[in-house]
Amino acid sequence: MMVILGLIYFFLTLLIVKVATDVLFDDSLTASMGALSAALVTASVIIAGALEKKKD
Repeated sequence: MMVILGLIYFFLTLLIVKVATDVLFDDSLTASMGALSAALVTASVIIAGALEKKKD
């Protein structure tokens, strides 16, 4: 279940990164840079959530 939620969050983050770069910059984002950006954001959020949960 967590893997599915992680994948959904990754694709949503990828969409947000793509739309944001299209709006802010006139240049289109390459696929590899978009995937890297979304992966970094997704991984940091998942790790932060796991660390926060362990503190309680």
